[in-house]
Amino acid sequence: MAADKLTLLLIIDHLSSGGAQQQLVLLARELTRFGHRVRFLVYREQAYHQSLLEQWKIPVEVVDKRDKFSLAVVNRVAEILSSSEPINGVLAYLTAPSLYAILGRLKARSQVPLVISERSGPNNPNRRFWQRASEFFWRFADRIVVNSHHMGRYLQNKHPRLADRIVTIWNGVDLDRFRPSPLPAAAEPWLLAAVGQIGTFKQPECIIRGLAHLRDEFRVMARVDWFARRYPELTPSEQQEFERLNRLIGELRLTDQWRWLPETKRIEHELPRYHALVHASVVEGLPNAVCEALACGRPVILSDTLDHPLLVDDNRNGFLFEKGSPAALAEAIHRLACLDNSSRDRLANQAAEFAHRHFAPSTFAQHYLDLFRNLLKKQQG
Repeated sequence: MAADKLTLLLIIDHLSSGGAQQQLVLLARELTRFGHRVRFLVYREQAYHQSLLEQWKIPVEVVDKRDKFSLAVVNRVAEILSSSEPINGVLAYLTAPSLYAILGRLKARSQVPLVISERSGPNNPNRRFWQRASEFFWRFADRIVVNSHHMGRYLQNKHPRLADRIVTIWNGVDLDRFRPSPLPAAAEPWLLAAVGQIGTFKQPECIIRGLAHLRDEFRVMARVDWFARRYPELTPSEQQEFERLNRLIGELRLTDQWRWLPETKRIEHELPRYHALVHASVVEGLPNAVCEALACGRPVILSDTLDHPLLVDDNRNGFLFEKGSPAALAEAIHRLACLDNSSRDRLANQAAEFAHRHFAPSTFAQHYLDLFRNLLKKQQG
């Protein structure tokens, strides 16, 4: 079985710029590069990854989903699994696609190995009742993949009967795109990048207040460029938060030290301009932005929660700070600013080395291949 080429069905809601979507597209590319066959089943059209999918000749089927919960997706999954086309495994990312995959396989009465993946953090208060309730159906999946160890431990404690099915696979990073580059020369203002949607979980307020504390207590100036996902097309709640944060920026006299920038398909071209990435998030799985910054040789200033202490070894490839504390964040930035050039270069080199050790896309894909091959081997006997 180890040498066999697999055919896998990948199911997700859409193929946008979101973290889960980027990960599944990277996985599809890597599996194709290995000589395996993959196809996507989605139910919302998005052209974000179209050129890459066309380049690798990866087919994408869009199901016409007209209702919030649509049996059309369930039926299509069942049709594919009941057809004569050989499918060696199904992989679904995110809550709703995973539920569709489970129900589709049940309807088809198929024994094709099914792996689902939950990507959000366990402490996400936005996780709705139906999302939590969907965990009842996890018993019908062969494996549940999470992308962080803290999420894995949480789910194993919550679902002890499923503990042996819960597997942690860290994200991969496209190391062809995200390559180390020299740090900018030491200078004020220190240039810091931040990436993420505008919302309280990413803690932009902590970073804003941290900049003011850095200026007032340490007499150090820094500027943050926040690449905001879904900007400027914000949801009503994001728009409200955006306006509140802008008022705070004005009140703290930080107008010249903060810029909102639109998300970019080429963040790897932007990161070389910055001295570090700052990431204050308190709710998520494994942050793509952090992994990508490390791969570019950028030290990361990171909240000390979730899997973050596994990503950043303090004063080795970045700095950790107490979550939610602007004063601790300011102190971490100050520690970076006090380093001499050789020490900053050491942090940058070790950041890139860590990323290449842990986030290689070939390793990321191999974990999933091993998972499916073991499931197939178990089925056969």
